[in-house]
Amino acid sequence: NQGELIYGTSLPYDNNQIKFEYGAKEFRSKEPIVYRYRLLPDKNWNQTTQTEVTYSALGAGDYTFQIEAQKITGDWSDERSQFSFSVNPPFYFEWWFIGLCLLAIAFVLIFTIRYRERQIRRKGAVENELNALKIKALTSQMNPHFIFNSLNSIQNFLIDSDLRESNKYLTMFAKL
Repeated sequence: NQGELIYGTSLPYDNNQIKFEYGAKEFRSKEPIVYRYRLLPDKNWNQTTQTEVTYSALGAGDYTFQIEAQKITGDWSDERSQFSFSVNPPFYFEWWFIGLCLLAIAFVLIFTIRYRERQIRRKGAVENELNALKIKALTSQMNPHFIFNSLNSIQNFLIDSDLRESNKYLTMFAKL
């Protein structure tokens, strides 16, 4: 279609092959009609005598196919036909999918950090409890030893007939 502009066609990323068929109304006797076409954003023109062009595996983006026919005089037509379309990006390149992935990664990181903090706190609590039990065990071992030494000292004062020192020491032991 000469000079006709069509908008709004959108192709999914996994079905991104498009074929253009075209023709010009030119009465020539023997020579084929020469066409030139391009797919914007590519600025280079391609010439052909074929009446169709196929593009396969187009990447995501906006495209405009433009075509012109050559006149009998060798000049290019004044009006060019064009067709604009777009290829949608895959869903994993969409902003909402990337946002969901980032959110999921953030949740995993937060969960991992909190889980590790809980493990460290539990390990610290177990170590504190173990240290408290060790201190308690040492204290219970020291008390009998201290009592034995104190009674032994009082016994020595009594054997030496030092009643005053033995009485003084026995009073201090009783207060303790």
